[in-house]
Amino acid sequence: MRKFEDYGSTEHVEKEEPFEQKYTLTNDYIRLGDHILFRIRALKSFSIVRVGDLGGYIESIENLDQHGTCWVYDNAKVWGNARVSGHASISGQASIYEDAKVYGHARVSGAAIVYGKARVFGISKVHGYAEVYENTSVYGHANIADTAKIFGYARVFDDAKVSDRAIIRDNAAVFGRTIISEDALVCGCAIVHNKAHILGNSMVKDYAEVCDSAIVLDNAILKDRVKVCGNSRIMYDSILGDDNRIVDTVIAE
Repeated sequence: MRKFEDYGSTEHVEKEEPFEQKYTLTNDYIRLGDHILFRIRALKSFSIVRVGDLGGYIESIENLDQHGTCWVYDNAKVWGNARVSGHASISGQASIYEDAKVYGHARVSGAAIVYGKARVFGISKVHGYAEVYENTSVYGHANIADTAKIFGYARVFDDAKVSDRAIIRDNAAVFGRTIISEDALVCGCAIVHNKAHILGNSMVKDYAEVCDSAIVLDNAILKDRVKVCGNSRIMYDSILGDDNRIVDTVIAE
């Protein structure tokens, strides 16, 4: 059975003694449907924030921890039961809502959105117009960019990068130094790791596994329990399945 570890998935909150509030809510507010969000103002200096600096918008003090160096910058917004803690930063036009949690040293920026019960932590980055939602976990040094979408119970971690219009969903796991880009789809219980690249309109689904320095591109489909590894190249309209093991092979059908 293939296994991988979900290191550091428990939120860690650093406590400061004696306690001192680092921000307050101002009277500047915006409405988002039934939610009223207030701009924040720093009460003390920390990190790159200085006393009196204005931040983004939150619905209540439950959305942003008073401890640590976490902060909501620019016009970013946090509401609902969402929480930002640790040393995380939310900036640009980013939105965090519902039951999402962003912590550690994670950064969410641009117009990215994190919602549902998603967890973004470690030193990971979610930016551009990327979306992370439902029950997903993004951590380690993972980088989610452009209009990529991560949802379901998917996990993206280590130094994995997901960009362009790529989608990771269901129970898929992407880790190592993997790159998933263009219109690629990784779904089901598929695993992509090591230095593998999934590009083009390719799809890795079911219990398929891609590892080492293998590349899957064009309109290739990997399904069932097929494993592609080594320096394999799977391209064009190739369809591979069953329990096959492909090692250091070029397949172009």
